[in-house]
Amino acid sequence: MKMKSLISVTLLATISLTLALKNVAQNPPAKTYQPGFWQPVARVEVKRPLAIQLVNETDIPLEYDFTTSYDVPPQPIQPKQTVTLEEQFRLPAYLLINPSSQSSTASGGTPFNLKFNVDVNKDNVVTVKIVKVDSNTPGNTTFNIHETGAIYVY
Repeated sequence: MKMKSLISVTLLATISLTLALKNVAQNPPAKTYQPGFWQPVARVEVKRPLAIQLVNETDIPLEYDFTTSYDVPPQPIQPKQTVTLEEQFRLPAYLLINPSSQSSTASGGTPFNLKFNVDVNKDNVVTVKIVKVDSNTPGNTTFNIHETGAIYVY
């Protein structure tokens, strides 16, 4: 009986030691994701029709303009207003969104930044909710849809 117990304990210890050494010797899997502004915040399907909804959730007037539309002046977005852009742009699309010249007086002179919260629904509609954040919080001014459908904000 003692012999069976000794064999069982020896076998169990050998298996445990072998498994432990095998796990220690394995390399961890490579992690390619590195967080940062270079990572897309969302994606669209470029082969389907797409639309961009700009939602001004601030209490100040904003202006938006595509960097490629030199003949069109910046367009206004009033506080709490939503603007939908369809078929008015080609990819890559760079959209600048900034406070209008009236914004400094509308906000009482308090410094602030803008932040873009991006979401894409099943209908390929990109919703960009624009909110005001404290001036100590990093903000956004540019919304970009790449040719591949990757969406970046910076």
